[in-house]
Amino acid sequence: MTLRGVIFDMGGTLLNYHPPGADARSGWQAMENMGAEGLYGFLRERGYDLPPPDEARTASFAVMERHWRRVARGEPVNPQLGPMLREVMAAWGIPEKAMADGLVDDAMAAYVAPVQAFVTPLEGAQETLEALQARGLRLGLISNTVWPGAFHLADLDRWGLTPYLECTLFSADVGLWKPDRRIFHMALEALDLAADEAAYVGDHPYFDVYGAQQAGLKGIWLRSDEWEDWKPQGLTIAPDATLSSLPELPDAIAPWL
Repeated sequence: MTLRGVIFDMGGTLLNYHPPGADARSGWQAMENMGAEGLYGFLRERGYDLPPPDEARTASFAVMERHWRRVARGEPVNPQLGPMLREVMAAWGIPEKAMADGLVDDAMAAYVAPVQAFVTPLEGAQETLEALQARGLRLGLISNTVWPGAFHLADLDRWGLTPYLECTLFSADVGLWKPDRRIFHMALEALDLAADEAAYVGDHPYFDVYGAQQAGLKGIWLRSDEWEDWKPQGLTIAPDATLSSLPELPDAIAPWL
């Protein structure tokens, strides 16, 4: 059938969440460490007695890494920032009874704030969305993320991308993690599209390309040094199209229109 819509991944596809100067493979740890430093400063201001900064950063990253490794192993999990930060704060010696009255919500805001300060769009993101919208295509977004979606919507708003997106789904909000086909079907329903009328664009071969194809969509890979070699053992993934940059997308999908 004729392509009527395109759905996007977010981090690494529309927005860049790596700190300036961090390469593709170290950017994730640098981002998590900056979040931990933001949380640490917030809790110190609240008067909590905490471990030394280096010890606290190491303990925080150990929690984050444990959860992300479960994701990387393909376990059916849906990690969320609130419970993860509860573990971090417990590792820092904060008692469970203190994590009430909004402390966890405030902790999440403190954790994401240093990261949000350097979030930028990928080159050509807005122009690509504008070009696709001008062709009459319906556009949406599905993101695997531990953050509550409200934080990411603020990032998308800041860079003028939300007006193009009719549907935005975040795994932490809906309880589904790509490649679970149900989250793709949720987006299709919201956009009034059949699976064979849509393409999905993302930088991760497994979560994005394979996930989309298993749900019946075309899977388009935005080439990424970070994830190029990552896939479950024994799984062959063949994208329907491969991009080196987002501005290549309108021409790549032209034969399907």
